[in-house]
Amino acid sequence: MKRVFDIAVIIVALLTPLIVSAEESGKGDVSVKEKVGNSGVFEDILAHPLQNNLWILKTDSLGDTLFTKTYGEDSEYRPYALDLTDGGGFTVAGREFPHPGRAKNFFLRFDSLGDTLWSYSAEFGEVERIHKTPDGDYIVLGMQIFGYDSLPSEAFKIDSLGDTLWTGELAGAKIFGDVGSTKTFDGGIIMIKTGPKKMFLSDVSNCLVKTDSLGDALWVRTFGRFTIIELNCVEQTRDSGFIMTGLKGGKLWLLKTDSKGRIQWRRRYGEGKWINEGFQVMEIGEGNYLVAGRLSGVFSLFSVNAKGRIVWQKEYSSWFHYMERTSDDCFVMTGTKNEDLWLLKVDMDGSVLWEKSYGNQYYDTGKKVKETSDEGYLILGVKDTRDWKPGHNYGETK
Repeated sequence: MKRVFDIAVIIVALLTPLIVSAEESGKGDVSVKEKVGNSGVFEDILAHPLQNNLWILKTDSLGDTLFTKTYGEDSEYRPYALDLTDGGGFTVAGREFPHPGRAKNFFLRFDSLGDTLWSYSAEFGEVERIHKTPDGDYIVLGMQIFGYDSLPSEAFKIDSLGDTLWTGELAGAKIFGDVGSTKTFDGGIIMIKTGPKKMFLSDVSNCLVKTDSLGDALWVRTFGRFTIIELNCVEQTRDSGFIMTGLKGGKLWLLKTDSKGRIQWRRRYGEGKWINEGFQVMEIGEGNYLVAGRLSGVFSLFSVNAKGRIVWQKEYSSWFHYMERTSDDCFVMTGTKNEDLWLLKVDMDGSVLWEKSYGNQYYDTGKKVKETSDEGYLILGVKDTRDWKPGHNYGETK
């Protein structure tokens, strides 16, 4: 019985990303289409390959553009990490797809004007997170990928000039693909890991892994060994514990642990037929937390108290990717609205202070945002440069 169920799960997993329609054209043609973004536009991804260029925007404190830079002609970029450096510069890490079927990891360092200082490339697995170390170097985390399996996590350390210091697996931890990670008070790293991740959904679990400053695992906690749980974000709290968010059973999930990863409390949010999911969480006061996620199909921002009970909730007509706390105790967020890159600033109660949109006639989105030393903002995004017309059916085969 279990084997039949597992086979059914595989079939559903393979078919879910595609929308397949058979149209009566007289020849029994079948169109295979993929939905792009939130616009309802369909395209043939083989005839029109992805061309998402890396896009950097620098704004002032009100979101007005100071300069923009675009990188990567005729290539697909998937940026995952943005970090500020001394002197007003910044680093970007992610994945580049220069040709169909080929991929490589990239790590770029820029000066304060967005000009490239140096680049680093590595072809192992998939880079997912980057952390700056106290000595000015960088530790880049990723995972190996082989078929349906995610193999143990790999990491490499590079210095401030882009030279490799060491590479290898994270020592002592049988852990897998990095979902979310952050630096801890003691100089180590706390990570949410998926794995061991096999072909069947029943094998998926999430691990909370604490390492020291050298990447050696101190302890590992596992959640959802027999339940489908997806954790997206982890942050250390003032009491040295950890707060995490994601989804469980179609509900937005919030989980609080102590300093050793032992569960203190957990709560689920969301009603109705929609999938509810937490994307990001941060502590905003002693025992109070701000959660960004999707509730009932709408991007929402809500505050909870020390026991996870909702204090207030706001909804926004947009799509969210990242949130950053600002020096004036407000919050700035980036993502997509009406197919444009979107920047929103709200106060401590979630009330909108201002919002801006940037982009052209194609689909653009913001992935990360950081407040700079001049109280402006640096936005990492992707700009779609494909020559396709929204609403035109590129999916039909003749």
